[in-house]
Amino acid sequence: MPARIYTVLLADNSPELRKIVRERYEATGFVVVGEAENGSVAIELAIKHHPDLIVLDLAMPVMNGLRATPELLRVVPKPIIILFSLYADSAAIRSKALAAGINQVVSKSDLTELIGKSQALTRDLE
Repeated sequence: MPARIYTVLLADNSPELRKIVRERYEATGFVVVGEAENGSVAIELAIKHHPDLIVLDLAMPVMNGLRATPELLRVVPKPIIILFSLYADSAAIRSKALAAGINQVVSKSDLTELIGKSQALTRDLE
């Protein structure tokens, strides 16, 4: 039986970063089903696509990743949510993220860790 293909929704206000992250995900077998520039757009896309994995930036205009998380958890059945942030090393941010229902917090300085954590978390779905 072929391996399951997992879908990803990316939310970050930087189009350049979204492009780099998209390329890395797609190179490792994930399918990126949408890209959002803020949490509000991420919610709209999540309703439409029901992704397995949602990667959120913390600092986005309109609605940040922490504010979007409760609504994402409401509209998508059991998504894996990763906060991909420059502030990943902050204990306060990590604590708030985990309390909000985010599965993992990963530093933007480590794209390899993001993909590795994504692969490990999706393996747990099988």
